[in-house]
Amino acid sequence: MSAALLLAESEHATRGFLERHLAQDGFEVVGARGWGRVDFLLDDRGTPYMLEVNTVPGMTSHSLVPMGARARGIEFEELAWRVLETSFEAAPSERTRRGA
Repeated sequence: MSAALLLAESEHATRGFLERHLAQDGFEVVGARGWGRVDFLLDDRGTPYMLEVNTVPGMTSHSLVPMGARARGIEFEELAWRVLETSFEAAPSERTRRGA
């Protein structure tokens, strides 16, 4: 059996470690930018295993990102604006990506 355990519901120390280190590092190591969702599996001892980095997670009322935001007191409208703001971050130019 599996269940979605939102970070806001998990044990505080584990949540802090996942947020500060594993999730951010996992997101960056795959070259992701902007926003996304990083999924973990915790074993019986609380050891985290990264499952995937989702760069286009769902945004419906029953999707994990809005549910997690709601658990932290962030309403959908504010979440949508936060997501939108990540698109304003400067993207490397095509010339930079080609090494020119």
